[in-house]
Amino acid sequence: MKILIVDDESAISTLLEYNLRKKDYETFVASDGKEAFEQYKRNKFDLLIIDLMLPKIDGITLIKKIRERNDDVLILILSAKGTKKDIVKGLNSGADDYVIKPFSPEEIVARVAALLRRHNSDVKKNTKFEIFGNILTLPSRKEVELTKKELELFKYLHKNKNQILSREQIIENVWPFDNNSGRVVDIQVSHLREKIEFNPKKPIFLKTIRGFGYKLEEGNEE
Repeated sequence: MKILIVDDESAISTLLEYNLRKKDYETFVASDGKEAFEQYKRNKFDLLIIDLMLPKIDGITLIKKIRERNDDVLILILSAKGTKKDIVKGLNSGADDYVIKPFSPEEIVARVAALLRRHNSDVKKNTKFEIFGNILTLPSRKEVELTKKELELFKYLHKNKNQILSREQIIENVWPFDNNSGRVVDIQVSHLREKIEFNPKKPIFLKTIRGFGYKLEEGNEE
């Protein structure tokens, strides 16, 4: 899970980074809007925490530029500007949540967790995976390219979605003529999770069934 913290006050960035890392989030920091946008273009972030009063590119402009490129990334505004007009303007620019400074680190961590939980629930509930060649369209509608082994594994899991499959079943049905072990299955599952899960450490699709194997869960479209 990658989070970008965008704030020109280093004390705030350091405080947020420390508390988010304690919850196993991978955090990055930018001190102005221009640097943040350059980092955003180079990385796949899951959530952005953005101050509004930033040097070079202000927060509202930054959010609008990001939304032009991606409707899926989560954005939380953290700002000292706390009038009703400011909050409405921030949310209308494309933010998902708004927190007024001063704040408690615990509140920010809780808000981040709530945003991710709600996003995961919405994605899983109403959408499906689609396969076109070696390109997999995720429930978020993002497209990822799979390797040959990842594709073979995904196709078998998807064919038997919502069913528990042992490592032995997977090897027998996916790679019957290769000298593979359960460890190979675990490695390929890990690689697949990196591509299909919003947070690979807390998967919502490709679940581990402790002591047995794996299960691919897919929601039903309404």
